[in-house]
Amino acid sequence: PRTALQPAPVFDDRLELFMRADDSAALLAGAAVLLDRLAAWAGAQRGLVAGLELRLHHESRRKTLEDPASRTTVLEIGLGEPVSDTAHLHSLLRERLQRLPLAASVIELSLHCHSIAPGAPPNRELFPSAASVGEGWQRLLERFEARLGAHNIQRLQPVADHRPELATAVCRAGAPTSVRRRAPGA
Repeated sequence: PRTALQPAPVFDDRLELFMRADDSAALLAGAAVLLDRLAAWAGAQRGLVAGLELRLHHESRRKTLEDPASRTTVLEIGLGEPVSDTAHLHSLLRERLQRLPLAASVIELSLHCHSIAPGAPPNRELFPSAASVGEGWQRLLERFEARLGAHNIQRLQPVADHRPELATAVCRAGAPTSVRRRAPGA
């Protein structure tokens, strides 16, 4: 018997752009092609994308030998929960690219998926469950983090204290939820 064809264990793909890209709209068109390839690869792995890295390779203005790493901008995109939806990844990438100033024209894109999580077989729900409703909240939080930065998003966390004015604490939005008792003098 023949062995089954196994996809590559890591996704790493490049795309040379047809013309130099100087704005985020031109970059998004090329990134959409790479995201579709990533979704096909993750589907073949029966996995979900948990994080990815987009590298923008800039055009060299000088013809001298210089460090190739100095001509590359790296966009690291980490997700709160693994997804397989390319529309969600595309919207996160759009938010990040609109905030990014380009050092020079981009001539090539490369996408590397460094984190994949095992996924369940595809199943579409007739009625939304509590898990799918929570997924919408997580995606909204990821969009806010992409637009405003992770350090600017905060939430209130309940604290086990009988005094109402000390029953909550401010923490980072992505921090794990744990109810703890506040020290009497704090």
